[in-house]
Amino acid sequence: MKFFIWLSVALACVGCGTTTEGSRAAGKSPIAETQPSPPADLAAKLPDSLRNDAYTYYGLGNDQPIALELTQTSGKGPGTSSDGEVQVSLKDVKEGAATFDIVYGGDLQSTLGTNQMKLAKDGLHALSTASGKVIGDDLELPATLTNGTVWHTKNTVEAGGEKVVQDLVFKVVGRQNAVTKAKTYSDAWFVLGTGTMTRGGKSYKVEAKAWYVKDRGPVRQEMVIHTDPPSSVVIQERKAS
Repeated sequence: MKFFIWLSVALACVGCGTTTEGSRAAGKSPIAETQPSPPADLAAKLPDSLRNDAYTYYGLGNDQPIALELTQTSGKGPGTSSDGEVQVSLKDVKEGAATFDIVYGGDLQSTLGTNQMKLAKDGLHALSTASGKVIGDDLELPATLTNGTVWHTKNTVEAGGEKVVQDLVFKVVGRQNAVTKAKTYSDAWFVLGTGTMTRGGKSYKVEAKAWYVKDRGPVRQEMVIHTDPPSSVVIQERKAS
């Protein structure tokens, strides 16, 4: 799941007030039937040079849907939760790079939609979100993950005549257990991000956390935007219905 996507989700809650306890959106149809597996010859074209840590720990080799829960809060309230799924689809392999669609379904479809990413020798980059095209380089994960790896992203998404600017520094802190509603995964890479998100002339401090599991992807992501009151988003794997 993209940092920029759920940062944008949280910003949508800025100033929205506290939500009602137990509030949960009604379910929509899953995406399993709408996202066929890529042709075998296309997957076979993916060179070994691209089967790096970004490929492995973003779960790009897994084309099966994963059930998710998104919980959004503002202030001290319990927040509101939405259920859905995410599925990865390999779209093209050419010129030493591969493009993937990250497709969200269920109640997450209207918020997160479909996002396009590019896998290159240096890592995984975001090309577009459901809100708009990414302007600037958005490196989601570098090609090699080791303790202490640091990278910086600064980019803009233009949507509906509005610009949202992300300026974050990410660091691989180390290995941790990743606790989700589906299960607890051991030996996940824990990544911490800090920086700012600017929208409508206002800049907010941001703290982001993500746990990446081999061949599974980011099974849990957390983010806090320091507004008054603070807004937060948690996206985590859940048990499939």
